[in-house]
Amino acid sequence: MGRADGARALLERVLLAAEEEHPADSDFTAGAWLARVQETVAISAKVTLRLRSGSPAPDSGPVASELAGVFADVVAEALRAAAWLGGKAPTWKYEVMLGLEPPSSLISPTWEDTLAAVAECCAELEPMSNALREEDFSVDDAQRARLNFTGSLLAISQAAFGQVFLLCG
Repeated sequence: MGRADGARALLERVLLAAEEEHPADSDFTAGAWLARVQETVAISAKVTLRLRSGSPAPDSGPVASELAGVFADVVAEALRAAAWLGGKAPTWKYEVMLGLEPPSSLISPTWEDTLAAVAECCAELEPMSNALREEDFSVDDAQRARLNFTGSLLAISQAAFGQVFLLCG
């Protein structure tokens, strides 16, 4: 199995587990979905910082496994949120997952690459958090929320998938 196949297989397992353990509630709001994504990004940051202090490289053995898992969680929650906010069919998440691109650089990840992926995810969260906090739009304005949030959520998925891909090598 190639690196891309391994990354997508891990992501599919994580996505299925997330849907079984935490099914989407029809009462979820944009804020609730954002909080789920934000939590997984925060966990990826915490784990990255913890592992960085004790390992020479992110792609070494059990460190790679743990990091790949937390970044797969980020991808899964961001895809679930994008699907829910976009009113997409349940299969849409899997179709998007198959289209996620490997990073342009196929070298082993460095800690700087891993931290940059966390930072990219955080940067994509900020406008969504700001929009909800500042009430730039009515939460009832579903079309505007979909347009604003889906692109950012897909960017988060792509950034995190790059790490899953590199760590599954």
